[in-house]
Amino acid sequence: TKDQYYSDDDITNLDGGNLDAALNWNYRFSPKLFANFTGVFAWNRSLMERKEKEIDHSEKLPDSLGYFMESRYRADIYDAVAKADFDFRPAQNHRLRFGVQSTFHTFKPNPNEYTIDHGDTIVNPISGTGRSQRALEASAYIEDEARLGRRWTLEGGLCAHVFGTEGKTFGSVEPRLSARYEAGKAVSLKASITRMTQYVHKITNAFIDLPTDYWVLTTKKMQPSSSWQASAGFYARPVMGLEINIEGFYKQSQHLLMYTGGAGIAPPSNRWETEVIDGQGRAWGVETDVAWRNGPLSI
Repeated sequence: TKDQYYSDDDITNLDGGNLDAALNWNYRFSPKLFANFTGVFAWNRSLMERKEKEIDHSEKLPDSLGYFMESRYRADIYDAVAKADFDFRPAQNHRLRFGVQSTFHTFKPNPNEYTIDHGDTIVNPISGTGRSQRALEASAYIEDEARLGRRWTLEGGLCAHVFGTEGKTFGSVEPRLSARYEAGKAVSLKASITRMTQYVHKITNAFIDLPTDYWVLTTKKMQPSSSWQASAGFYARPVMGLEINIEGFYKQSQHLLMYTGGAGIAPPSNRWETEVIDGQGRAWGVETDVAWRNGPLSI
């Protein structure tokens, strides 16, 4: 009716950015041994602001405030990385790669800040307590690639991880193996199997990437996620300029985290572990790529 009219304003602002700095030094010890030393600093931030307002346009209280709420959430992620990679080639058909890496993680989810006004003189500021996370991750790896005869290429590797946080240490070993067979100059087959471990979790209640996705480190209560993946592919160039690639994969994962969504669009930063579920996952698929490259023309 005429004396009961309200207007609503609901504004959500999503913002984010990152800053990366790297220092790299290459050194050749000998014609067969090459080294690359790298230091990296990375900063990533995300910001979510929301304002919700309701105005009363009735004749009794013209343009008076019926309800107002403002919320703000910001998260910062800092990573400091130091690594050394070595490339050793003892023979023309033999290549050995190895190295070490250390990463110091700092995750700072800032508190949720709320301001609520119900139209009177009372304004209620509410703030949550952010829970910062720090962790040290160290790894060492070795990969051996050898060409056997004219048709076979074998590659095997091993990566060892150590991850320490909140007084607890996790460890993992990741083997990987791949083989490539060249049936001819235009046809080749490839198969591989690898194990992967992830100590940084993305918590979301959607199946697409969103600015509200929540990144956290493994804690003493939550296990790191891990997976096995097997893949096989067929690669051919039947005529000059035409490339056909067909590759399939199967992946099985453990300790995948998903936000249940019971506490809003993002979990509380000080007790997110109570708002997630731990599960397993499987994924498989086939990818086909057909390309034509002939001089300046590519399709």
